[in-house]
Amino acid sequence: MEQKSASSVRTDYRRVKRFRSFQQADYIENLPESEFISRDSLDSDSIDSIQSDSNPREFSDSESEIFTAENQSLDEKSPSLKEYGQAVMSALLSEVGLNLTEAESTVNLFNNMNKRFSKDPIILPSIRYFHDKRSKKNPVDCYIICPEGHNHGPFSGEPKSFGGFNCNGKECPAKLEQEKYFLHISFRRQLETHLSTISIMDLDNGNLESSITDIHQAAQATKIKSNCSSGVEKLTLSLHSDEVQVGVSSSLKIFPLFISINELQPIFRKSHFFLVSLYVGRTKPSVNNFLSPICNELKDLECNPLFWTDKNSLARKSTFHVIGLIADAPMRAYLRSVRQYNHLNGCDWCLVQATSSNGARVFPNSQNQNSLNRTKSDFIRFKQHIEISNNVSIPGESSFPRFKGLVGISPLLELDSFDIVNGVSVEPMHCIALGILRSLILRGWLGQDNLNLFERNIDKSSFKKCLSERLKTISVPSEFGRAPRDLDHIKYWKSAEFDSFLVYYFIPATKGLLKPKIINHVICLVRIYYLSNRGPIEDSTISELRKLIHEFQQGISIYYGSSFQTYNLHILSHLPDSLLNLGPNGNFSSYALENYMGVLKEKVRRTSNIAPSLVRTFINDFKYFETLEVEISRWNLTENEKKTFGLFSKYHSYSKKDIILKDDTSFNQEKWLRVVKEEIDANLTINDLFFIKTMFSNGTRFSTKRYCVEKKRDDSIIKSTSSEFYQIKQIVRIKGKIFFLCRQFTASGIKIPLTGITGKLMINIDHIFETSHIKDSKIKVLEFHSGLKKSFLIRSSNFSFKYAKNFLVEPFLINF
Repeated sequence: MEQKSASSVRTDYRRVKRFRSFQQADYIENLPESEFISRDSLDSDSIDSIQSDSNPREFSDSESEIFTAENQSLDEKSPSLKEYGQAVMSALLSEVGLNLTEAESTVNLFNNMNKRFSKDPIILPSIRYFHDKRSKKNPVDCYIICPEGHNHGPFSGEPKSFGGFNCNGKECPAKLEQEKYFLHISFRRQLETHLSTISIMDLDNGNLESSITDIHQAAQATKIKSNCSSGVEKLTLSLHSDEVQVGVSSSLKIFPLFISINELQPIFRKSHFFLVSLYVGRTKPSVNNFLSPICNELKDLECNPLFWTDKNSLARKSTFHVIGLIADAPMRAYLRSVRQYNHLNGCDWCLVQATSSNGARVFPNSQNQNSLNRTKSDFIRFKQHIEISNNVSIPGESSFPRFKGLVGISPLLELDSFDIVNGVSVEPMHCIALGILRSLILRGWLGQDNLNLFERNIDKSSFKKCLSERLKTISVPSEFGRAPRDLDHIKYWKSAEFDSFLVYYFIPATKGLLKPKIINHVICLVRIYYLSNRGPIEDSTISELRKLIHEFQQGISIYYGSSFQTYNLHILSHLPDSLLNLGPNGNFSSYALENYMGVLKEKVRRTSNIAPSLVRTFINDFKYFETLEVEISRWNLTENEKKTFGLFSKYHSYSKKDIILKDDTSFNQEKWLRVVKEEIDANLTINDLFFIKTMFSNGTRFSTKRYCVEKKRDDSIIKSTSSEFYQIKQIVRIKGKIFFLCRQFTASGIKIPLTGITGKLMINIDHIFETSHIKDSKIKVLEFHSGLKKSFLIRSSNFSFKYAKNFLVEPFLINF
């Protein structure tokens, strides 16, 4: 008998495998309702095994208690076993984060266990066919990039059924070759599927007032909403884009494009992005190819309203308009087809020309040079010039000075609502934290022994050593994602660490090391960061910002030299206009995108076919979110089941669970009983007191001082509604009410005078207060309520005896 070749064997194997796959998929598709895991077919033991314990899950390693019961929904129902099984499979793919292979193994283990030990086993279907069935409802379009540089598509379905395409009269097969295609996920279809399921996200158009507190009240939004059509509401969108490397050993990068809805409440807006485009490669694709599909879709959404039903079952009709773009400098230049930031004409917002100083690209300060600001009309006239002359070459900059820095035509110009200049944010993460501040630390303070910066007897080496020791002594609240690290690890610092250092740790950590004039100069940047993030944005805020920015830019030239006049320092001049156009940076910045990019990178579980696997993952996430909102939230579940399914996530309106942890440590309880009897009720006994060492309420943790010392964090400092600071010694629950037994601090706001550059300017650091001792030893009793704010104490007694102070800090960045 003639032996088949290896290729023939593989071909036959694939053919049989594909035939069996179609057979099994068809069987699952047509499976009768009664054959799919019927509850009636279960015995009592099996039912008991899948029901969760009704007791609350422990919060920690000691006794815990949930003391605020949630009101159950009136339309709650008990799920069928089929619905419950599908929800479990969705959770495996999305909430738990398993890929298809891992989830399939988990399902197989469950099925094998039931086959062995159950009389009437519960058999879950194959998770791959479950996913394939749901993915058919979320089609993803694929665009092929041909050798000529054109994009062809869209292609949907299996890659083998793509067929071919015609390019310049030549027939070409449609193949998915690496870096030769990108994926587009229809934004309209995502809106149709998920907009009505975002039941907990209230759409808030807001009152269009003079003070700007969010992006939907800023100039770019009001310009769109000022002429609304009858019966049609205008909702605004923001584009988010960045790049992330697949892995340390991989040269591939992920280039996604996200969209967020600005009318959502900020906490929900930052946690829900729509992925609309995705490319994986070593370099960016042609911007015209990459943006054309989504720009065509956004143009349609501007004109043709979307009909949808909100959470109150009200029919609504909405158009969607892009008004903002958030990206770092290289991505901004790529998306808008302009020169990169290190070019002579590299500024995004004006025509100021850069020069060179000591090998570095420097920009002069553009204070009050409004005539040099770019406008959208410059980009439009540039596009018209190229199209009319039918010439793809760049026109001479001497003949057309307003065209300096423009290198191509971006598809974003096709969006009527988007201002390609004023719609781009000067966001603080890349400009201030990772740009200006990092440059000052690395090049200014650690780069050279500049005696004009340091205090007497302090050089670069002692400055680095002492500052590192101070940073390691700081204990931050539990809301802070990262504790401060020393300067030996500064190359690994994330943007959140630079932020915290600037607005929280800088003053106590550098007193006695840097000269007062240097500290005062950086305080300018602290105030700029504070005003631009917190809001509201008013005329007085803009006026103060312009003065502070000019003061800071002048100080850079005086203290550090002209080589520090970088691109990031220059674009700081455009920050006030950005705030007027797009609102405070606290609600419109790159931080939410960076968090999402981190999640995106974690979802990469293979080095091949990254783009399709990522889209499959996002399909799972969107579908599971819809399942949570539509089905699982209405089920009659136990508390433990709700936690397991993620219904108590901080992004859900029903997440306000108050959890307390009992204090079982040995201490003098009679002492605290005497305090409580004096302040609250003389008839109380020790049995009426329930001592707590830590509690989590409304998204904030409060702890006793003793517990904070054990955990090396600081959750024991609070600020009352009367602006008084207290340190929590004990937390007691008495007859259902929570009381904090505290000692009070004396504190006053820090005021920094700035002199010698543009006159004298007094800056009040609103969120940093200075204290040196506890006011008295008497215990104050405060009843817990929502008016108490979280603060933390930086102890500086071991810093320098000359500058020994304690600093109370109110965290404000974590609220955005």
